[in-house]
Amino acid sequence: MPQKYPLTRDEVFERYGVYKLPSDPAERMRLIRPWSRSTGPKTELGKQIASRNGFRHGLTSKNLGVRYAARLYWEQNLASAIEELRPYLTAPGATITPELRDAILGLAEGVRAA
Repeated sequence: MPQKYPLTRDEVFERYGVYKLPSDPAERMRLIRPWSRSTGPKTELGKQIASRNGFRHGLTSKNLGVRYAARLYWEQNLASAIEELRPYLTAPGATITPELRDAILGLAEGVRAA
């Protein structure tokens, strides 16, 4: 059954135990607690996507082999990303400070040398 909005004063009291919801969004969320009714993904695709939520990079893994492999992969991609940015970093009128530009380009040189 579709919900009608806004709720009446009595419906708000019946559902949340107060006659008026707080105007502060954080307070309202603490009262309503929408996460308590969350059911998670329904479709197979959604479940596959959600299964990867905690995976980011492996740099904090307890397994040293995984951590080392993740760091190598990250450094290789960092060097290529900085190379793609090089024209923007060195362009006349770039809105980046020379110190930051030199630090970024120096980082790329250090990663490539390692």
